[in-house]
Amino acid sequence: MRVMNETERHAIVWDLIEQSAFRPDKQKSWLRCYSDQLRHLLQLPLVWTKFGSQECFEIPDLKIACKYTIEGPNAYVAYLTKTEDERTMWSVHADKDYLSKAALHMAGVDYPAAEIGTHLQSDIKNVLEGMLFHPRNHAHLSAVGFTTAGDADPSCGMLKADNIRVTTSAYNGFVFLYHLAYQLCVVSKQARNNEKTRLISLFENAIKNNDSTVNARDLFSF
Repeated sequence: MRVMNETERHAIVWDLIEQSAFRPDKQKSWLRCYSDQLRHLLQLPLVWTKFGSQECFEIPDLKIACKYTIEGPNAYVAYLTKTEDERTMWSVHADKDYLSKAALHMAGVDYPAAEIGTHLQSDIKNVLEGMLFHPRNHAHLSAVGFTTAGDADPSCGMLKADNIRVTTSAYNGFVFLYHLAYQLCVVSKQARNNEKTRLISLFENAIKNNDSTVNARDLFSF
């Protein structure tokens, strides 16, 4: 039997994670849990002005707001604005009626059992880096003038704005939202590392147990 290479394993892991956690059957429940996770992960005051599939939240300490409309996994619009002057810093529009190579690909096979003990954890780590933590294609908010307290005072422990990398290639709106929560978590490097460790463990257990669905309450553990 042919041994899969790393790229093939990564494709399988990406599909398994996305299908199990970021294509929810109950979208309202997923978004409700997401709102709670934002408060936990950001560790900063949060103000919701809308809730549901059309939503807006503000983070006063960062002077930033996010407005988004999500029709489903393959169709969403999102804007990041500065609350001081309501200037749009960044926006994205994913249109389900048009094709992308990534949206077409499905691995369609199980993760090779023989590789679970040797490669699964590192494969999950690499996939989550590209999906959520440090996407290949991204925009730095620092490039459009956004700053954090860490820029003014590095000793405060807060991450600098150039650590916020907003993806420019996420075709799945639920992936985008989770990714954004992680990127806006700038309270400390340790807070981000804790979230990385938690998610790697969560998906490692899910794949080992052949779980087809990762419950939103488990995905957004708080």
